[in-house]
Amino acid sequence: MGAILALPLLLVAAGRAAGAGEKLPQRHKEWLAKDVGYIISKEEKDAFLRLTRDEDRDNFIEQFWAIRSPNPSSPVNEFKEEHYRRIQHANAYFKSEWVAEGWQSDRGKIYIILGPPGGRQFFTSGGQIYPIELWFYSNNEPSLPPFFYVMFYQRQGMGDFRLYSPYIDGPDKLVRASGAENVRKNGYSFLRDFNPELARASLTLIPSEPADIRGPASLTSDAMLMKILSLANDRFHKERIGLQRRLREEVKVRITPDLAALKVAALPLHNQFGEEFIHYSLQMHEPQNYALGNFKDKYYLDLEVQVRVLDAQKKLIYETTRQGMNYYAGKDLAE
Repeated sequence: MGAILALPLLLVAAGRAAGAGEKLPQRHKEWLAKDVGYIISKEEKDAFLRLTRDEDRDNFIEQFWAIRSPNPSSPVNEFKEEHYRRIQHANAYFKSEWVAEGWQSDRGKIYIILGPPGGRQFFTSGGQIYPIELWFYSNNEPSLPPFFYVMFYQRQGMGDFRLYSPYIDGPDKLVRASGAENVRKNGYSFLRDFNPELARASLTLIPSEPADIRGPASLTSDAMLMKILSLANDRFHKERIGLQRRLREEVKVRITPDLAALKVAALPLHNQFGEEFIHYSLQMHEPQNYALGNFKDKYYLDLEVQVRVLDAQKKLIYETTRQGMNYYAGKDLAE
């Protein structure tokens, strides 16, 4: 049976593009700083800042998430949803009187980048050590150890929990017991009697690395922390994103419908400000020629529409690409 799928009406503005150097709209500022500040690479950020039109920025954001989707054929981007869950968790649990929003805190930053830890321990000892959190991770990132800790503590018992550095801080910064403060070896000895796992983590965050209080402090843990905080710019990470981008381009199926099976209606309009708009709609008369995806009892059609506007002399005056997902219930589709 011949059926007609009517696509939603799209609105295209052919007005003046934003000038180069124009300030980012607030929503784009927030996206760049808050939403993806910890997971966007320097190259991606620079490319985004070079864009001058909001439409191009929105397309960039859409593609940013699309290339990170673990299942490109699904209408649900699990990576994106998990990322925003992490931000929500960070804001709910890591804000304090010293940090207005949890995503800005050290704990929030690590949680957003690495996700929930496999283990989490809290330490206090009747005022003899400062409040400490010890997180344990097992990891699949090639640039990081397979197992490692991340530690946070309240410096001198005040302020928000800050990231602990075995090299810069040292075990004595975790202890306020008399005779242990400001002496690395004494601080370690106190922690060893209190909790051997915590004591060892105060020297190295990497369980497989030898720990010796008699030797110089190791820089390996600090190098790992720097790697975590700049994971978006890590070589392996960027190679993986680049591969996903290429695969997405290679597997994209482009169907150019028979013009006889495609009806296009367009209506140019002018408003009182002299801006020009085009309303257009598409009707596909042979939907059996298009591949519908299925997800959770819903059908969806992923469409990309390229729009080109020419003047009377066939000169290109406007061009844009719109991509969107259209959902249909089974009862709405003719067999």
